[in-house]
Amino acid sequence: MQTLNDISPYWLCDPTMADARLEELNQAVYGRADMDASLSHADPWSPIPVITDAGLGGEHTRLATLFQLPFPYMPADIACRGLGEPLSDYRMRVTLAADLMGLLAADETGTPMFAAVDGAPNTLDEASEYAAAFDGHGESAGLEAMRADMRDRAARVWPDGYPRDEMETLARQLTVLSARGSAVLAAHHALALHRSGAGDRATAILKRMTEVYAGLFTPDRMTPDGVAAWMSAHVADATGLMDTLERLGLAAEGTAGIVEGVLS
Repeated sequence: MQTLNDISPYWLCDPTMADARLEELNQAVYGRADMDASLSHADPWSPIPVITDAGLGGEHTRLATLFQLPFPYMPADIACRGLGEPLSDYRMRVTLAADLMGLLAADETGTPMFAAVDGAPNTLDEASEYAAAFDGHGESAGLEAMRADMRDRAARVWPDGYPRDEMETLARQLTVLSARGSAVLAAHHALALHRSGAGDRATAILKRMTEVYAGLFTPDRMTPDGVAAWMSAHVADATGLMDTLERLGLAAEGTAGIVEGVLS
């Protein structure tokens, strides 16, 4: 049974990966795996968690790793969460902006991640300087240069200014499509694991799906046949996501056809 690789920030075949990625980010940035969702947030339909604007300040213990990442330098109209903006929509909007601004990379498996930014501090002393300046306790030419670079990147993508309302709407739409499409991909991945003999792994994914996709992932029976029937009835959710990503230039041409072939 063919499977898909998680090569996009806009879909995820294994929702437990989102949990693991969030713990890794928290450990790297805060020195502990568990942080409040208002400070760092992940969604089960993306391999990329984010540090929120609330998680950037000196109210929290921050490690030097934070200043290797784009979050402290992004323009405020992109980085700041709007009043009443859901965390999932916020994460999608920041991820989308980072993607368009060329701030994403991939790990050794091809899974997307936030790239370490050029010009980031190389020593603990430099990181402390950046952190103090970020908190308003001094100045840092390096921090200002990083912020200027981010403004330039944003200006190249949006010459007339960041269209906040438009991007919030797009993020909201993509969040819904990514959730629906990724639920289908996760069901397919669990079935593939089951058929390959990795039943425990498949069970873990399905259990997590019942938690994060409650009301969306609703097979009549939690059996291989029941999950397969649900997946087959919702293939259009996955291909619809891919069609949208292709149209927006966020996925390679032909992705929807490849996904449809894998799921059939």
